[in-house]
Amino acid sequence: MKTKYDLDRTKLLHDGPKLVQWAISQGLMSYPLNQKFLADGSPDPNIESTEYVHPDKYTPQFCLRAHGLRELGMTLDDLAKAMGVSRGSITYILAKGHEAFLESERIKHNSKSE
Repeated sequence: MKTKYDLDRTKLLHDGPKLVQWAISQGLMSYPLNQKFLADGSPDPNIESTEYVHPDKYTPQFCLRAHGLRELGMTLDDLAKAMGVSRGSITYILAKGHEAFLESERIKHNSKSE
């Protein structure tokens, strides 16, 4: 019985960077035009860092507006562009907008019952 990662696969994983460099030097493949490289010549993995969203940065009205647009059927990408924020921040804004919407509905309901 062979293990999932046998010796051949492990060797290929180890030789992978050398194989890619060889293929690039032979013109068989290339990196994207905007690829950044580290000091040793290896490609920068371009890992995106998550942005910290300051809770006081977005007002309840701003978040409610985002929530309303999302309810109209806008995608997250379109909504992020329309609101002028990053796609990672829009989910936080939507959550806060939904909380503000529910709070306003509770206030309306409580004022009707009194």
